[in-house]
Order: sequence, then C-alpha cells, then structure tokens
Amino acid sequence: MAATEFDVQHYDLDLDYDVARRRLVGRATLDILAGGGPDDIVLDDIVLDLRGPRAKAVRIDGADAQFRQTKGELVIEPVAGPNPGQKLEVEVEYEGAMGTPVDANGTPFGWIATSTGAQVLAQPDGAPTWFPAHDVLTDKATYDFTVTVPRGMTAVANGILGGHREEGKRTTWSWHAEDPMLTYLATVNIGDYDLQAATGPQGIPVLNAVSRDLDRQATRDAQEALGLQPEILKFLADTWGPYPFSAAGAIVNDADLGYALETQTRPVYATTLDDSTIVHELAHQWFGDSVSIATWQDIWLNEGFAVYSEWLWSDREYGARYGATVDALADDVASRPKSDPIWKVDLAAPTRAQLFDRAVYDRGALTLHALRRTIGDDAFWELTRAWARTHAGGNVTTADFEHLAEQVSGQDLHTFFRAWVHSTGRPDVSTIDLSRVRLS
Repeated sequence: MAATEFDVQHYDLDLDYDVARRRLVGRATLDILAGGGPDDIVLDDIVLDLRGPRAKAVRIDGADAQFRQTKGELVIEPVAGPNPGQKLEVEVEYEGAMGTPVDANGTPFGWIATSTGAQVLAQPDGAPTWFPAHDVLTDKATYDFTVTVPRGMTAVANGILGGHREEGKRTTWSWHAEDPMLTYLATVNIGDYDLQAATGPQGIPVLNAVSRDLDRQATRDAQEALGLQPEILKFLADTWGPYPFSAAGAIVNDADLGYALETQTRPVYATTLDDSTIVHELAHQWFGDSVSIATWQDIWLNEGFAVYSEWLWSDREYGARYGATVDALADDVASRPKSDPIWKVDLAAPTRAQLFDRAVYDRGALTLHALRRTIGDDAFWELTRAWARTHAGGNVTTADFEHLAEQVSGQDLHTFFRAWVHSTGRPDVSTIDLSRVRLS
C-alpha cells in the first residue's frame, strides 16, 4: 500500500518516563488532515516514523486500527481510505527502553537517556526515537506535552508552562506550544531544574530551566550568559524583525553532549554557555524555526544566518575593543588557503555527513557578508528582513533566496551565487565586488 499524503496539525504527547529504568511509556494523539494521492486518487495507509519504542495499539477516531512497524516506520491501515480534506484523530500507544542513539556522524541525538534524567536534541531526524512523527521538513504542527516523572524532578518542553501536579511518587508537567513547529525542534528535558521566569522584548514570557546539577562555575557562567538573553532578543529583533514566537527561554543541562540546539522557543544548551552561543541559537528562532528550509541541502540558510548573527553581535559588543568586527571575522574565514577543507563543500549540495560541517556554518556567514558588500547595506537589510517576514512559518530553498536577492537588489546575481553557493573551491574575487572583504 502507498502512503496517504497528509498534514499533522497537532500532536498531543502524553509521556511517562521512569528515569531509573530508562523506560518511556507514551500515548500520542495526532490530529491529521488527510490529502489525496496523485490525480486525487485516495490511498490507503498512513505512514508515521517511529524507531526504538514499539507501538502497542493504534486507534483512528476511537476505533482500533491495524498496523505494522518495521524499519523505522509505523504503517497504519484505516478501515477505509481517508478522503482528501478529511480530519482524523490517530492515537498511538507505545513504549520502549531508551538509550543513547547517534546520528550519521556518531553524535548523540534524539531522546538521550542520562543518569540524571533525559534530554532531547532531535536534529536532523531524531524525533521518531521518542514519538510517532510525520518527520518531514514541510509539516509543522502545534503541540501539547504532558510528562510524568519521578517526584522532585522537572520536565521542561517547548512553549508555555501549563502547570504541574503531584500524585504519590510522581509529578506530571504540562506544556503547550501554540506556534507550529517541525518535529525535530520539539523537545522534552527531564532533570532537577531551577525554573527562572522573566519578560523579554515585545512582552514575551521568558522561562529558563537551569540544571541544579551543574558545578558552581558552570552555574555562574550560565546565569551570566542568560542574563544577556533579553538584550540579545532585542538585538536580534532590531536586526531581523520582530521575534516570531509567543515564548522564549533556555534549557541548560548537566550532561554535556558538546553542542546546543535551537529547539523552538527554548533552545537546549550544554554545560558550557556563553553569549555567542545564545545569539546563535536564538537567531535560529528566525532562521530555521520560523523560516524553515525545504530540504536539508539548504541548511546553509539556517547556519549562515545564525553565525552571521554572532558576527554582528561580536561587532557591537567587542569590535572596538578587540577588533572582532564583522569585517575581521569574515576576513578570518575568507583568507583561509585554497587547500583548507572549508572550500571542499558545495554549500547548496552537502552530503549527509557534511550537513554540520564548519563549511556550512562559516562559509554560509561569509556568503551573506560577501552578498552584503556586493549589493550594498540598504539592499541587504531590505532583503534579509523581507526574507524573515515574508517566509515566516513557511519553507524555503536556496533558489528562493537567490530570487529574492535579485528582486530586491535589482542585480543579476547568477555569477555571485554560482561562485559562493553552487561550487567548491575558494571563490575568485575577480568575479564579484567584495569591497572590504579580502581573499588574499
């Protein structure tokens, strides 16, 4: 059977996690809008992604449904094929022992069980390690999380805290994420957290969760960095446009996985935290979370803007004293020799192993700076703010960015993008006007 085209509009995730046994019991209720197949032929199966936990029961609109689970997919067979535009409620009961899954590069991701709880960092395809997901980049949904944990522990997720209740030796936490979100940006973190509430720009509620298991120095560093969060949010809003979501904040964990992730409204950070990291992950709320890529090959659009935001912050905060200006930071990347591995990645077509290569990050930012110097400041800021505004909540491609850049600047930028985005090797300065960006 072929899979029905469909859109998940809402996930209601009811989770019970036994920290000592590292066992997750879940019930996921998905509100689905069915679509049609080719030429409006109604197809039969609903295929969700689920690997690790095992499905125990499936119901559609309250009635038991046949299902099978294999090779990371949960294939559900409705009694009758859903018609285009039909709304369905799909409920999946599942459970499993949780471990430490790794991605293609060997980096822990997905639901990561730790000795003190759990954390979720699901980029690029880790969401199915903890709930049945329509794990594609073009399907955003709202979420409700109800998470039951051992009494005395806290469960932190995306969005707004609904509250918590204690029953015997267990505590249940509820969260509501009203801003449509991709599956890899959903998170649940379980541990002993200090919850700290504040108000950010635009009156946004800010909630930080800082692990009480951090050592004294890490705690001081985290608090100092998080103290800058409202100012950073204002800086980014002034730079790219209004903050795109209804909540903000941070989760700082005691288990150091060596990286942070822009989980929507509440990025997850490792034990080491500084202002530059916060700028990077909060910039992703605009670029990556709100304006989302259509394919993983377009990831330079996410990481380039996040690193360029770091450079802009550095210019403002440290440029005059330490020479850490945008131009200096761009020049540091641009002046790397032609033999440097950074020039061996095609930004528009990275392999799966190259998705998180430094080339994607640093060359992405350098490309934005070179574009700024090519089309001028006025056109650049008009372009980037229009990019964030007109594509908010949607999906984009590199071709979309190129088209908008030409439209706003009134210039033919084919040669520019061919050199900077669609080629390996260090760009030839003779093909473009880089002004203050030096490549030799």
